[in-house]
Amino acid sequence: MRQLVPIAALALAACACKGETEAAPPASSLFISVAGDGEGRRPPEGFTGTWVDIVPGVEYRKTLVLGDGATTTDEAYINGHAFSVEDQHVVIGPVRYGPLAAGTHVEIRNEGVFADGKLLGPLPERVAASAYGK
Repeated sequence: MRQLVPIAALALAACACKGETEAAPPASSLFISVAGDGEGRRPPEGFTGTWVDIVPGVEYRKTLVLGDGATTTDEAYINGHAFSVEDQHVVIGPVRYGPLAAGTHVEIRNEGVFADGKLLGPLPERVAASAYGK
């Protein structure tokens, strides 16, 4: 009977830990790394979402737009074109690249957009900074 108490305590502890894990909020499925200095960040160990790596030479700008005091939005640009990741696609200006499976490593280079090393397509032509006011 003495051995049942420690085993039961371990079982209860395991259940309590499992409950905490299930209650934790889900991790983000998107990780964006901007390597302006040539050394971009890597996603955390065990990350299973889409990793977008913007390499040196590609102009990346992100702006926080304040709304009515209760809302804010982020606007991001690649070479002067609106940039977003939506519905499993990287969107740069008028071009949609994808669909992308979870776990895909996307690199945005001057030569184009690459998914796990495969070219998805060229970047839209660069827009002069004065043309988009940034």
